[in-house]
Amino acid sequence: MTAQALLSLYGGSLLGRHVVTVQIGEYPGGLAEVIELLPDPAAPEIVFNVNHPTFGEIGVFDWEPVQLVNLGVSP
Repeated sequence: MTAQALLSLYGGSLLGRHVVTVQIGEYPGGLAEVIELLPDPAAPEIVFNVNHPTFGEIGVFDWEPVQLVNLGVSP
C-alpha cells in the first residue's frame, strides 16, 4: 500500500511502528521505524519520517509503497 494510504488507515498509531520501505537512490530501503507524522507543512507530500538503522532519518513520500510490520505484537 502507499504511505498515504497507510497514514490514512492508521493515523497517529503509526508512531513507533515499523514499516518496510523501498530502496530509492542511496537510501537502501528495508525495515525502518516511523518517528514523525506530517513533518513539514511546506512539503505535504512527505507523509512521515522514518529512522532506518543504517541510513538514519528520511522522509517517506505519499506515493511510496510501504508495508506495516508487526514485530513481536500479537494481533
